[in-house]
Amino acid sequence: MSLNSFDIIDKNIQYNAEYSDLFKFKLEPKNAIKSFVSAGRVKFRPEVHLFHSDLTKLKIDISKEPCFVINHNKVTSLDEIKKHVNFVCSIYSLYLNYKIDDYFARYILKNKVVIEIKKAETLGEVIKTPREYFTFRANPINVFYNLNNRKAIENMDFLNRIIPKYILSMTLNNESRFMILFTILDEIKEQLIKSKKTRKQHSKHTNTFDFKININPKVTALIKELTSYLNHPEQSEEFLQNTSAVIKNLKLKRLKNQYAIVEKALHLKFDELEVSVDRIVTIRNDIFHGKEIDDKTQKQLTKINQNFSRLINISIYRLLGINVLDSMTIKIVV
Repeated sequence: MSLNSFDIIDKNIQYNAEYSDLFKFKLEPKNAIKSFVSAGRVKFRPEVHLFHSDLTKLKIDISKEPCFVINHNKVTSLDEIKKHVNFVCSIYSLYLNYKIDDYFARYILKNKVVIEIKKAETLGEVIKTPREYFTFRANPINVFYNLNNRKAIENMDFLNRIIPKYILSMTLNNESRFMILFTILDEIKEQLIKSKKTRKQHSKHTNTFDFKININPKVTALIKELTSYLNHPEQSEEFLQNTSAVIKNLKLKRLKNQYAIVEKALHLKFDELEVSVDRIVTIRNDIFHGKEIDDKTQKQLTKINQNFSRLINISIYRLLGINVLDSMTIKIVV
């Protein structure tokens, strides 16, 4: 694993060091995480690999390397295994609020061993600002103990895509951070619409089209005019009745109503943003079209981004099936 994961993984390990017979040094680490933990269709355990020099010498050099050991008996595809590894790294990244990645991986498959080495990234500033969001986070492993595995599998590709964006947003200036958070909100909305849970709720809007104005009067007038072109005038009444159903679905659909889908499905409170959704959409449009942002809005963005980040953070946990964050079961404390 990348070295910036060392601190959180190493805290799971208790080192019992002693000199045994003939002054031979003995190091027996004990992992607080006794068994492998489910993460989608695989199981994993954070461990520390030890490398040491001659244990009989008076001076002994010991190196420690953080790693995730993956049990993928139920998954045989290399791409699928990699996806699950990315998922574990993404959840750890979400907890720490900086990118955790594997730079060296050895995949042992049925007929081959695949070794993959990535270029190690230079560690930048470690940003842990959202740590104060929730007090339950004793150890990221607790997220895996509490998530809904079915939802994890269902949303895995999506979460692997948006969590890195969320982490990246922490390192950017106000405007860039806001735009990324807004993009993530849009993607969450689309993901929910596609999901089985919200498809049923959203079905009544399936034939709803988006117009800038209320077009019902214009459509009604047009349909009445079309009746004059019927080959059989006696069908006029039937024609008007059948087309009335279409008119009902031609609704004026404002942008803020689209995000109500997110608010309802994930049990969020958009009023915690302390500004209206209309105001957020306006700021987004101004930035997107290159309009200069005044000092007042810049100051407002700082507060908006703080609340926006928290909202996205909560949304991701809800997509994992963790609905009541403060009641999470804490099994491992560091």
